[in-house]
Amino acid sequence: MTKTFSIEQVKSRKRATPEADLQKQLFDAMRVLMPHGAFYTHFPMGGGGFWHGMRMKRLGAVRGVPDVLIIWEGKTFWLELKSPDGTLSLEQRCVGEDLRKAGCRVEVARSVGQALGHIRSFGIPLRDVPYRVEAA
Repeated sequence: MTKTFSIEQVKSRKRATPEADLQKQLFDAMRVLMPHGAFYTHFPMGGGGFWHGMRMKRLGAVRGVPDVLIIWEGKTFWLELKSPDGTLSLEQRCVGEDLRKAGCRVEVARSVGQALGHIRSFGIPLRDVPYRVEAA
């Protein structure tokens, strides 16, 4: 008995990733505008499925950690990036409060301009160079 298989071509849909797009735009801007001596990074905590999440948790990962860590002159700052209509999860609100209790500034940004405004409010002197944010 012969079995036949057919492979249907499925149209790929580009997933909307407004927060990832915002993060890419912000890091592009930060590479140009951040002063020498500032440290900044992202914690890639999401994705990878259940087992990856379990492994990360065993290794000490904490759900709800903000997207962007910035260290300037011995002070630690955090930015959570959200789409214009995105909301903070319960874990994000709790971790934000814990970070504030530990002495960190934590802010939420919904645009590159708002994120750069928060960075300035942290007392970080951004370079005075022309920079234009490209649309995603």
